[in-house]
Amino acid sequence: MKEGWWVALRRGRVSSPPSPPTHMLNRLSLKCKEPHLADLTMLWAGLLVLVSLAVALLWWFQGGLRWRKQPWELPGPSPWPLVGNLPHLLHADLPVHFLQLAQHYGPIYRLRCGKKVVVVLNSSELIREALMRKWSDFAGRPHNFLGNDFPPVDVAHTFSLHACAVISNLIFGAADISSIEEMHNCMIELVENWSSASVQILDFLPIFRIQEQIHQELTAVIGSHRDLTYSDQEQLPYLRATLWETLRLRPSAPLALPHMTIRNTSLSGFSIPKGTTVIPNLYGAHHDETKWHHPLEFRPERFLESEASVEARRNLVPFSCGARVCLGEALARMESFLFLAYILRDFQLLPAAAGCLPDLRGSFRFLIHCKPFLVRLVPRVRTPKPEK
Repeated sequence: MKEGWWVALRRGRVSSPPSPPTHMLNRLSLKCKEPHLADLTMLWAGLLVLVSLAVALLWWFQGGLRWRKQPWELPGPSPWPLVGNLPHLLHADLPVHFLQLAQHYGPIYRLRCGKKVVVVLNSSELIREALMRKWSDFAGRPHNFLGNDFPPVDVAHTFSLHACAVISNLIFGAADISSIEEMHNCMIELVENWSSASVQILDFLPIFRIQEQIHQELTAVIGSHRDLTYSDQEQLPYLRATLWETLRLRPSAPLALPHMTIRNTSLSGFSIPKGTTVIPNLYGAHHDETKWHHPLEFRPERFLESEASVEARRNLVPFSCGARVCLGEALARMESFLFLAYILRDFQLLPAAAGCLPDLRGSFRFLIHCKPFLVRLVPRVRTPKPEK
């Protein structure tokens, strides 16, 4: 049996204590560090728990932690902590993105941004129900959308004069205010003679493939020399259907101006609380596959088919509807009809170069804009004017 170190020392067999082995030193060092590491581990674990609780509370505050939705609650994507559904509202090509969300959550859904709830409508039935049948419930505007400190003005005269200035700049270039006022007075006289509203410039039509049919209709009904009037549209069904199809495929304002509920209400069985912002997605309503056959195709014939044409016109809401319908609707309808009729009767539209067609995808902002393009206007050969 081996002797202990103290026994060997008393017998004089060793003169000094032996050096402890290296592995024993390492073990002692680790034992000294273990309390410090344990404290750090506990600290990090506590911080992780606190952060997790904070995130969970914020998510619950935004409505994200709901074990079960009630039947009357709106569907929608789950909000992210802190930012909610804000990334959806900042998406490029917002009307198209709203339509994609509708294909997943249905024609009506909600988006959350903190305590704020935004409801998006993507079908003509819902838009008409909100803005026509229940218009008084949705008659408000979001408080951060329009200011309230503007002086009173003559809305009718100011709007008409500024519309004239826009048309003048589009057609003739920049002009001074006196020239615009003179032109404005002339337009008022023309409107009174036509017994209708003033008109707005046509943006763009994918017209190359159907212009010949429109030209034949115009020459058969109007001829090459008579001036057109707005009442002629009743006798030009294909031209009118082309305008309707253009407004369906590319509404000038793809998202109507936001509304806000001024009292608790409901839509399609879903509860809409007071103060909710509501965005009608006109582009989504015009590309609803349950209402439109092949909605991405440009096909004016859909407004000429006997039974389907009535339903198609009812589902068309390019200027919104209800008490807050677009003030420029009459202006846009008349000008688009007259400009297109005169252009396609007297000119043939050809690409700037063979096979170089315009890009029809458009740019989705507050308004839809087509990308810049060039076109050749080739004068039509007129038939001789008959002698009186």
